[in-house]
Amino acid sequence: MEGDKAIVNNTRTACGKLRWTKQMEVLLIEIWQENIEELRGARKNVHIYMEMAQTLMEAGFDVSYKDVRTKIENLTKKYRQEKNKMGPSGGAPSSWQHYELVHSFLGAYRIHNMEQNIREY
Repeated sequence: MEGDKAIVNNTRTACGKLRWTKQMEVLLIEIWQENIEELRGARKNVHIYMEMAQTLMEAGFDVSYKDVRTKIENLTKKYRQEKNKMGPSGGAPSSWQHYELVHSFLGAYRIHNMEQNIREY
């Protein structure tokens, strides 16, 4: 079965940035959720990003740990933007395809509610 997996030829931009597919994003978010405690606890997370990249490579995606780190930073930023758009009362639900999945594990952390907590005072 391992031999059946072929490395997917991921497209990169002219400057070398990885273009993530929805399938890659969903898999990354699942792996991120599994590693959230380790990522929040360690000061240096390179080894965790490397393990996450290895898992993606085993699934047939050609990614580096830097691709993983950047994508997680971007997904976190997008999550915060969507959460802030909704406001403290919940507002209209987010139309972002990954909001519910990311919210299921990031929503519990106070840091992601900081802007709303500040506005309530």
